[in-house]
Amino acid sequence: MRLLALVLATAMLGAPKVQAASTADVTGNWKDPENGAILAFADCDGSLCGKITVPSSPDKKDAFNPDPAKQSAPLAGLTILDHAKQQADGSWKGNLYNADDGKTYAGYVTFQAPDKLQLKGCALVVFCKTLVLSKAP
Repeated sequence: MRLLALVLATAMLGAPKVQAASTADVTGNWKDPENGAILAFADCDGSLCGKITVPSSPDKKDAFNPDPAKQSAPLAGLTILDHAKQQADGSWKGNLYNADDGKTYAGYVTFQAPDKLQLKGCALVVFCKTLVLSKAP
């Protein structure tokens, strides 16, 4: 039992620290390294909102939206994160829309460094996908 406690304590000491950040630290444009899309995050009445400003392809539509009336809407300007609230650990939590499958997940935005922002979407808390965005000009 003591060995387990020692292993856990050692692991926690080596774990990366989450930087406390203000909304101003994460606002602006961030680039998706997987497809080149540009996402913009902004302050929304004290919470955090995000949208796609430049999709990976200019003619890409919200084809997987569960609402058939929205499936022909362009991805440019699409809100993907709406009014996320800052958590005690410095991250923001809100609903994160994934245009690749038309589903909404529990979303987490975490400031990692002035040029790195982590975006994580989770289903049932255990099935998560993480993407690290780079600051875009």
